[in-house]
Amino acid sequence: MSEEKMKKFIIRVLFWSLAGGLVFLTAGYILPVLKPFIAAFVIAIILNPIIRFFTKKRPLRA
Repeated sequence: MSEEKMKKFIIRVLFWSLAGGLVFLTAGYILPVLKPFIAAFVIAIILNPIIRFFTKKRPLRA
């Protein structure tokens, strides 16, 4: 491997290591705030087919 390729490789590895570490640390602080929204999204996805079934079977009357 030439010296120039080695330098580029090392720079890329350091960049992606720092970027990954930054994402990991940021997720540690943001995740507790986002947990309720993630849970609500999952519950909505799970309940969507059930609600769709009941609304087709018995639509609401205005």
